[in-house]
Amino acid sequence: MQLTKQQIEKLRIHLEESGFKYIDVQMEILDHVATAVEERMTENPGLTFQDAVNQTQASFGPKGFRQIEISIIGGMTRRYRKLFFNEFISLLNYKYIALVLFFCFLVYKIQQFFGNQDKFLTFVILSMMMAFVASLTSGLNTANYKKYMLCKISGSYINYTGVFFTLIFQSITTPLKVHLDGVNASYLFTSLAITLYGLYYISAVRIAKQGIFESQQLLEKFKSMNHKTEKI
Repeated sequence: MQLTKQQIEKLRIHLEESGFKYIDVQMEILDHVATAVEERMTENPGLTFQDAVNQTQASFGPKGFRQIEISIIGGMTRRYRKLFFNEFISLLNYKYIALVLFFCFLVYKIQQFFGNQDKFLTFVILSMMMAFVASLTSGLNTANYKKYMLCKISGSYINYTGVFFTLIFQSITTPLKVHLDGVNASYLFTSLAITLYGLYYISAVRIAKQGIFESQQLLEKFKSMNHKTEKI
């Protein structure tokens, strides 16, 4: 037995009132639950819609629909973790390795140019701020997608850039007093740290944008569903 659009809307409202605030998670749960309810009502034509919903929820155990939510979020997290790893590794392949090495060399030379690490630290901070502002103006705006778990998970990688900044800050403010065959070990370590930061940040921004894109598609689908329901 196929559920009516009114019944599907009742299910969606029930999920929202139950505390499932992320729209994409709502939609995934709705799909699972609607299918299960339809199967129960088909097997037992005398079963009311509400009883079928209650039985379906009870079938998932003490956590009810929360168990589906856990599974959905876990799947999203694993998927984006894999996407991020693949994105990061792709920046180290033969197409970009020469550019990566050149960037590392350039950072080393800039440190030599400044000589004073305090000035170099100021330069690094300003550069990071400019990169952040540039990413915001190039489509990294999550304001419209705060109710989407996809956007939250995909954007979470940017939050970890602070780890790299701490590493870079420490390497600049407490330099190593070592030279390796004429190479300043402190400059080299800082250059490597900044290069890794750059690769990480680029990967994080790309993954965040993908999450925004997918959230945008779901938003359009959600608006379409609501529009059709209002017409009924």
